[in-house]
Amino acid sequence: MRNALDKFVGLFCILVFLTFMINHGHIDFSGVDWVRRTVTEAVKSPDGQECIEETKDISKGIFISILHALDRLVNGNEEKNKEES
Repeated sequence: MRNALDKFVGLFCILVFLTFMINHGHIDFSGVDWVRRTVTEAVKSPDGQECIEETKDISKGIFISILHALDRLVNGNEEKNKEES
């Protein structure tokens, strides 16, 4: 119980300190906003859409390849056992 209380007090102090720093402008999140805007613009652009479609095609192909490999692994061993019997 004492350990949990110590962790709670420590977390509370960290939150108070961070809030103080944010309120006084020592910490800002303008970089996060810039990244969000840049990514949104990139996704909406024709080049971004092309990259998204290419990534979808690649991921589908890899997923199908993995499924086929697992199928061959599982069923391939069974077929060899049937042939040997």
